Amino acid sequence: MTVEITWEQCQRIYSQQVHAGLLLDEGKLRGALCAPFLGFDGHEAHPTLPGKAAKLIAAVATAHAYRDGNKRLAWHLGVAFLELNGLLVVAEQEDAANAVLMVVMNVWRNEELAEWLIEHTEMIRAE
Repeated sequence: MTVEITWEQCQRIYSQQVHAGLLLDEGKLRGALCAPFLGFDGHEAHPTLPGKAAKLIAAVATAHAYRDGNKRLAWHLGVAFLELNGLLVVAEQEDAANAVLMVVMNVWRNEELAEWLIEHTEMIRAE
């Protein structure tokens, strides 16, 4: 079963990792958190973990729910989502920032970001 990022986790991540401005639109942020899990007629729009993470990152980054820090929050939420589901992102900070920018600038679609995430994740090993 896929573990989703909750509203409370999102708020905690923002306050601990980003904390760059006021929340302007709670509805947009809540909608962005739900976006990866939407589907139709029993079919998921984003059936893979990297696909869900890519949609989460794109939706949060482009929702502009906060005055500032939306792209950083999007990245942290995507990484947290993957970690909660057993995948570790292995990427340089600059590469990750560029990947998020590619989505925000509409150079990449969700599929390209999902592919990038596949190339930059590995399974978390149980100790």
